[in-house]
Amino acid sequence: MKRMGMVLLCAALMLSCIACGEGKSPYEYLEDFSHLYPLPAGRMYDSEAGEGEETYLDPAIFTLLYGRDGWGDDREDIDRFSLFLGTSSTHIYEMGIFECYDRDGANEILGLVNTRLSLLIKSNVDADMSAVMGAQVAMFGKCVVYVVLPDNEKAMRVIERVVR
Repeated sequence: MKRMGMVLLCAALMLSCIACGEGKSPYEYLEDFSHLYPLPAGRMYDSEAGEGEETYLDPAIFTLLYGRDGWGDDREDIDRFSLFLGTSSTHIYEMGIFECYDRDGANEILGLVNTRLSLLIKSNVDADMSAVMGAQVAMFGKCVVYVVLPDNEKAMRVIERVVR
């Protein structure tokens, strides 16, 4: 019985350390990811970047990408985030890593990401939609990750290795 208790305690401790809980920022996770999974042409953004920095994302653009009609964008649930937005005119590629203050906030951001993916699917753009149709979303503790990349399954396997 003691052994089972120790196993459960170890499992709980491991889960609490997974993703965004080991001192790395979401941007550092994205950089680590990009070394193992070469990203297509695009730009990376960091919520901790200051205005004028290359990785700065204007809050209005964040709301445009992740806002909900009349509902806002749930940014108050996000502690830090990083994004990759592809620049291809023929394919839609993007990725987001959102570190939230708690699991309740992460659940809200999960909804925000699913709304983003729904909007991409419904968009009437002249681009290859295969990456969007195969998008992958996961929650690791209080961190939400989504990938819309050339090989989403491989990308999710890589990000799982990076954040653990």
